[in-house]
Amino acid sequence: MRAGSNDWTVERLHRIPDDGKRYEIIAGELFVTPSPAPRHQYVADRLLAVLLQYCDRVGLQVMSAPADVIVSSDTLVQPDVFVIPLDAAGRPPATYAEMGRPLLVIEVRSPSTSRVDRQEKLQLYQSMQVPEYWMVDAETRVLERWLPSSRTAEVRRDAIVWQPVEDFAPLEIDLGQMFRRVYGE
Repeated sequence: MRAGSNDWTVERLHRIPDDGKRYEIIAGELFVTPSPAPRHQYVADRLLAVLLQYCDRVGLQVMSAPADVIVSSDTLVQPDVFVIPLDAAGRPPATYAEMGRPLLVIEVRSPSTSRVDRQEKLQLYQSMQVPEYWMVDAETRVLERWLPSSRTAEVRRDAIVWQPVEDFAPLEIDLGQMFRRVYGE
């Protein structure tokens, strides 16, 4: 949900008291999202769990909302799940400002976030050259994979394969199995 003028900054955003909502700004425009529904969280948590195991093996760091991706002084987003590289010494960045560009961003779509995920965030992540942006729709059991130069998404219903580090085997996620667990089937 849009919430007003285009004069928001990261500094101003950090002064908002915590009220359980997610506040993000893109190009100075404030977006406010209520807490996600349980099914949204189940999907995000499943993906987080799978990514944590894989990224520990290949030397990457997984984060989940509420964690900031600070793009500029007027753009800060909190993806549901994202992966960042470790520093040269193998440590995660000490501050959000040091994180840099994510290697993977995952947004689990909700009725309240669908338009922003599909428009503003897609444009943002593509302009940042995020190697992969996944939009997951729990209701239709679909994962859309977007690359920086994509004009259309690669739609996945069965499995998704991700290989961020060439020297390691790729991660394969069985989407059918994941959605069955989310729905208790």
